[in-house]
Amino acid sequence: MKDPAGRGRRAALVVLAVLAVGTFLWTWRRPAQAPPPPPAVVTTPETLAPPRAIEFKVNSVTGTADRAEAGGPWLPVQRNDLLGVDVQLRTGPEGRVEISRGELSQLTIAGSTQLGIRELTTAVHRFQMTRGIVTVDYHPDGGRVVRIEDTAGSAVAEAQGARFHVAAGGLTFAVASQTGSVALTAAGATVRVGAGEQALAQQGKVPTPARAIPTALLLKIAAASRVGAAGLCLDTTGRSEPGALVTLDGEPVPVGADGQFPIRAARRGAGGVTVRSVTADGRVAVKTLPCRAATDHRIEEFRVRWRNGEP
Repeated sequence: MKDPAGRGRRAALVVLAVLAVGTFLWTWRRPAQAPPPPPAVVTTPETLAPPRAIEFKVNSVTGTADRAEAGGPWLPVQRNDLLGVDVQLRTGPEGRVEISRGELSQLTIAGSTQLGIRELTTAVHRFQMTRGIVTVDYHPDGGRVVRIEDTAGSAVAEAQGARFHVAAGGLTFAVASQTGSVALTAAGATVRVGAGEQALAQQGKVPTPARAIPTALLLKIAAASRVGAAGLCLDTTGRSEPGALVTLDGEPVPVGADGQFPIRAARRGAGGVTVRSVTADGRVAVKTLPCRAATDHRIEEFRVRWRNGEP
């Protein structure tokens, strides 16, 4: 008689052997699994280095010049000051400030000028002029452009590489180029101002055609000089180059699109009245007029003082 317990043990051993063989075969045939990927690194704004701000450096200061930041107080401009966006610069009658960003981007701010920095990126350097004359000396730097605009942004001078002058006097916005080409845009129209040419935009009107910068300046006092009803020392008119900036004893005088301007002064004395005219290309003319009590119909020319194209 066979032993039932022995048969049970043998059956159990067979089952265990089958399970062992199956486990081996399943493990041997299972494809290898790639190691799990490393956890993703989440970059937050705090871990990013902030972009370096573009700034202009003050190279030199002559006479009176001040700066103000975002509506802050006016403070004297110092050599080596760094100027960023929303900085305003202003110069006195004999002031002059030279600023640059490296060797490719330079501006010279002449006397009686106010200039604001509006945008500084690798694509554009944008400035806004309230009044005065600025000399722009830019060399090509990738796709970067320089833009000088009037207070309302309605007249804009733009270039990539050029040396040119911009004169803003309220009624007119004038551009005179020494080298390179400058685009002057106003009232939806654009003219190209080439080397040795000038053009101007009267408020609300399209720019004039570009024309050669005249070698002979039209700078005259051409009207009767007399004592007016209010006892004025001088009550007359003058005429300069269209787009020129004119001051009377240091005070700005409105100049029409045709270059005509009024001369009305109440001061008396041996010193007379000083009229100063600066053309868009930076030439300066100065004339001192004596007070007169009688009508005088003589036409007087200004004395022209050349400063090698600098304002």
